[in-house]
Amino acid sequence: MVITDCRMPNEAAALRADGWKLFKIIRTVYKEPVDIHTTESLIDHIPCDGLILNDCLTAEEFKGKTKNFLIGAGIIKG
Repeated sequence: MVITDCRMPNEAAALRADGWKLFKIIRTVYKEPVDIHTTESLIDHIPCDGLILNDCLTAEEFKGKTKNFLIGAGIIKG
């Protein structure tokens, strides 16, 4: 199971307490201006187990890259 949004430290702590691993996605390619919400500033203070660089131009490309990352990290089987 994948949770796609965890911005608050208490959310991260609850997930970790339940055995979850947290991976941060860093997006480097933007197609439109990004509106930064207040909770976005807390993300940098949440420890993560790894970083996934999203330098992809399409959702399909990122899906494949993420799958390969998770296989390499031993989270899912190929």
